[in-house]
Amino acid sequence: MTLFSPQLSVGWRARIGVLYPEHGYLDEEFWGFAATGVTVLMARTRVQPDDTVPSIKKFANDLDNDRTAQGFSRVNVDAVAYACTAIGFVRGPNSDEDINRRMSLASRAPATCTITASVAAMRYLGVSRIAVGTPYNDELNDLLCAFLKAQGIGVVNIRGMDIVGTRDGAQVNDVSLTDVRKLAKSVNVEGADAIYIPCTALRTLEIIDALESDLGKPVISANQATMWHAQQLASVNAYIDGVGQLFRRQPDDRGNPESRIRAASR
Repeated sequence: MTLFSPQLSVGWRARIGVLYPEHGYLDEEFWGFAATGVTVLMARTRVQPDDTVPSIKKFANDLDNDRTAQGFSRVNVDAVAYACTAIGFVRGPNSDEDINRRMSLASRAPATCTITASVAAMRYLGVSRIAVGTPYNDELNDLLCAFLKAQGIGVVNIRGMDIVGTRDGAQVNDVSLTDVRKLAKSVNVEGADAIYIPCTALRTLEIIDALESDLGKPVISANQATMWHAQQLASVNAYIDGVGQLFRRQPDDRGNPESRIRAASR
């Protein structure tokens, strides 16, 4: 009688490696967006002392990120995700391609980052106009809008909390669910197809379904999109109740979303 069963082993369906800035502590969010049989392996990346735009650009170029991602090659992950939104857009349109390429080469696995995943999620849901609630200052909000515009996504309304880009980004972890909900509702306008909540330090897991019910439209958050896209890259169609339309949408609901996923991943 064998004591080992692949069906009972950790990550029998897929192993997802997540790189997460060292001042983030919402690890359970990533587990909450993981399907049955999917294991999430977290690795911390060092950050700069502040979260200004120059510091985030330096963070994006840091080769320590590549060395951290390389560790995932030792545990045979099926996909890697860099869970930070700003690192993917702060250097301008298409700069996420550099992050994804480097992480993939280092980890020897398909790779995405949060802004890539977010755009993939928008395309999957057929979203072309969004309202955005962020923890960013105006400078970062402008860079985010420019990035999304280059991807063909129109931002019809945006509001920031003036934390990241101005103060220590670690403070975002402590923003309450009540305040995240208020932020999302405050940016909603009639012309928006969906609400987008960037930043992987903003908690959203418990409130996405309620927000979608209240607002009558999809809600896409950073951690939700990151884990959804990573699982897609790992060939896992993760249909999970209670965490938003993104995880409930069947592939046939929007024609051929897989082609959009591949296109967004570039």
